[in-house]
Amino acid sequence: GSKPEFLASLRVVDPSPAVTKVWEQLPSDVILEGYTRDGWAWKPAKEFQSMTVQSTDGRKKISGFVSYLQQRKKACYGRFGKGIWVVSYVQPKQKGDDANDRMECRLSLDLTSIPNCNMKPKAAEAPKPKPPPPQRKKAGTGLLGKLVGAQKRTNQHVINASAPTARPVARDTSSSSQASSVINGCGSGSAAISPASVAASPVATKTAAQVMNEFRQKLEQQMLDFDIAPDEVLKVPISLPEYTSALSDDEKPKVTMEILKYLVYEAAEEVNEEWISHKEPSEFMDEI
Repeated sequence: GSKPEFLASLRVVDPSPAVTKVWEQLPSDVILEGYTRDGWAWKPAKEFQSMTVQSTDGRKKISGFVSYLQQRKKACYGRFGKGIWVVSYVQPKQKGDDANDRMECRLSLDLTSIPNCNMKPKAAEAPKPKPPPPQRKKAGTGLLGKLVGAQKRTNQHVINASAPTARPVARDTSSSSQASSVINGCGSGSAAISPASVAASPVATKTAAQVMNEFRQKLEQQMLDFDIAPDEVLKVPISLPEYTSALSDDEKPKVTMEILKYLVYEAAEEVNEEWISHKEPSEFMDEI
């Protein structure tokens, strides 16, 4: 996964002795690692200690984070040792001038005691071994993803004795338009492909399988980051010339708009089945 993004530094608002006792046993940092709609995360339970916390860093991220959870009716959780920190979408109305900087959290120092909770304690991190040689990310599990993965393994055996330097590419951007596919977390978006810019043919340096695999890896990472972000819409820029410029004339027909569009839809479905992908017509003949 991607590197965790900082959310907030927190303090407890008007803590009781019981809350203080739990708070003092927390680590200095808690990483919110996932989302769930399971009842154990938001239904009342005596195994949880509820508390109101307030952001002290002035970044004003709390209200947006809570709104994100409420719109999707999800709870966010982060484990630490045997304990777990939960931020539910079920939130009491906060009062006062600092209301937008506050939220209610639920903590348990022993998640195994929570009824119907299928989470397991977080394993202690082992000493980091020496990093292995870099490897490509595993291809997707979809039909086209498996095909790309199989072709990629074949291509790894191809070695060029000398890679020629690509010739400079001259582009005419006066009539080109911005293209993008839109993945909407809670509604519908749009997808469009712009016409090709005028470009000289560079020397072929990749195969179609390599191009599709790199495109899919990029999609997956963008969508995984989007799934834990408060944003409502993800735009994925697509330009066919960008992905075919390094291909030979024999390989170019293997990378089409339909394939790239399919990869976008497939990756979106694999990352989050609730997302809605949508396309809208364009004034250009070669746009989707």
